[in-house]
Amino acid sequence: GDDTIAKDSLENEENYKAFKRALNILLTGVKSRDRRIILKKFGIGVIRPLQPNEIAIQEDLSVARISQIINATIEIMIENSKKYKNQLDIETIFDALSKLV
Repeated sequence: GDDTIAKDSLENEENYKAFKRALNILLTGVKSRDRRIILKKFGIGVIRPLQPNEIAIQEDLSVARISQIINATIEIMIENSKKYKNQLDIETIFDALSKLV
């Protein structure tokens, strides 16, 4: 009945909180602009994942520059995933991210 719905949304809420915590760890040292760009790319805090050309318009940068920023940010996230691996459930994060992209 109704409790299953409540339980599901609670689990999702918990997962989402864990996901956001992990994401913040992965984004350690990423400049706020670059963080904003990667979150738009992943569709976090926006209605859907945005294409590089859409992000380029919003950020007033070239598509090539957006791609560079995305790639560089992912590099940092991978480095952070190694550095902070004891604080992270990497499987969960990358699983969640792959669903978003």
